[in-house]
Amino acid sequence: VPLAPHPSVALGRPVENPIGKCVAQCTVARSEPMDVALGVLGSALLPLASAAVFVLWRCTRPISASKQVCVKQLWIYPVKSCRGIEIRECRIDRLGFELDRRYLIVDPEGEFMSQRRSPDMARIITSLDRDGHVVLSFEGLADLRLPLPGEQQGAAHLTVKVWGDTMEAEALPPAADAWATAALGRPVRIVVTLPGQQHTRALPEGYGADPDINAAFSDDFPFLVCTEASLAELNRRLDTPVSMLNFRPNIVLAGARPFEEDHWSTIAIGAVRLDLVEPCPRCTMTTFDPITGARSASLQPLATLRTFRRVGAEAYFGQSAVHQTAHGLIRVGDRVVVEAVHRTPVSWLS
Repeated sequence: VPLAPHPSVALGRPVENPIGKCVAQCTVARSEPMDVALGVLGSALLPLASAAVFVLWRCTRPISASKQVCVKQLWIYPVKSCRGIEIRECRIDRLGFELDRRYLIVDPEGEFMSQRRSPDMARIITSLDRDGHVVLSFEGLADLRLPLPGEQQGAAHLTVKVWGDTMEAEALPPAADAWATAALGRPVRIVVTLPGQQHTRALPEGYGADPDINAAFSDDFPFLVCTEASLAELNRRLDTPVSMLNFRPNIVLAGARPFEEDHWSTIAIGAVRLDLVEPCPRCTMTTFDPITGARSASLQPLATLRTFRRVGAEAYFGQSAVHQTAHGLIRVGDRVVVEAVHRTPVSWLS
């Protein structure tokens, strides 16, 4: 009984899976006049062996084997909840991208302000001047140039709160407070992170191997990673597409499959390694227009996310990430290598 070779199994030679880590010696006996029964048995078992090899390949192949994933966009948001700046490259320090969420607008009690409380924050435009200083612009007001972290001498310290975290920050001059108050129409102040190693805000317990890695004024983690394919899949389900800016990512990747990032545990971008620690729960801020601050009457895209990206009461989009070392450089166009994957994918709609 002659045996036809299956596409997954080469007769009489080793079969390697696509990542080359598992080699199985799959040898099938040729039928001889005295081995007809054995040949028939081999014919029956060959599909099962082939299926086993295929399952092994599916379980061990690199998540991004079909395409090359690369960095498409990089964003920093110098003032939390105000507009971001698209950049071509950015250095990393112990708090994440340099200048990302290093400034914070707070109410008189020191509680952080966001578009949830003041949608006009979406209209505060941030930019960088030639010296690398952050400049704020708002319709009807003169531009405001902010001092860099550590640039002020003898500045007062304020106690501020970001969600459940309390930390010390450096006050900016009264002129900055007056500018922000005029822009938002309510009394507020602007603060900046303490310089260098002085700023301390530990990551949530159990995340980050290096205790020197902290967060600035982001919600929890230093980075948010999103993919173009996942946004395209979300927009396919929406009547009116939304922008990636609704989700305020730091790193946007191209070349992945929709929501492939759910499976990634560690990625390398050049010499920088990021641990993707958890899917990012999304709030009503995603329903605000990122340019005007106007809120979607139908609560999109959050309402649609809850139909297929929900666990309990939360909807998720993007991956929160932590850098493994307090230095590095990421550029647009850099290749992304998936170094580790999660053994247990998220079970949605649970």
